[in-house]
Amino acid sequence: MMIESKVYAYASSYSSFNPNDVTEASAITLVYSDMSPDNEYLPENWTYIGTATIVVDYLPKNVIIENKIKTLEHKIKEEYARAERNATELKADIQQLRGITYQGE
Repeated sequence: MMIESKVYAYASSYSSFNPNDVTEASAITLVYSDMSPDNEYLPENWTYIGTATIVVDYLPKNVIIENKIKTLEHKIKEEYARAERNATELKADIQQLRGITYQGE
C-alpha cells in the first residue's frame, strides 16, 4: 500500500537562501514542514519556496507490528529506568533522614 503526502519548503529569515541563486547547496538551510502556506500559525519569518510530494510505500503489516513491538519494548525499558532513578532518590532521602535522627550509642 502507498500513500502520497505533501511537505512544504520554506526559507527562514535566518537562512542563507537567495532566490536569485537557487542551488542544491542552498537547500541545506531550508525548513521543511507539513504546514501549508495558508496556515495561520506559520511563522512570519518563513518564505514559502516550494512543495515536495512524498510517496510512502508501507511495509508489510507483520513488519509494522514487529516495529511497533520494538518501540513499546524500548518504552518499557525507559520506564523501568525512570522508576529505578526515582526509587534511588527516595532511598537516598530515607538514608538522609535516618542520618539526621541517628542518636548514636
